[in-house]
Amino acid sequence: MDITLHSKRIDASSKKLVTLGNEYSKPTDGITARKVLVKMFLEVAQQNTLIGEQIAQLDRNIKLKS
Repeated sequence: MDITLHSKRIDASSKKLVTLGNEYSKPTDGITARKVLVKMFLEVAQQNTLIGEQIAQLDRNIKLKS
């Protein structure tokens, strides 16, 4: 996968986290807040995976150039 595509997916994930954070900070009941918090944790986990894939692609690109 291309580095540019990884970057776009990470940026989209970051925007989603901002949206979820704004939703979490709104005054709601505890159950709704916990649901949003779970979504945030899942998004962070997905973003970590995307960053790991991007690092692996960068490593492959470096090895190809060497």
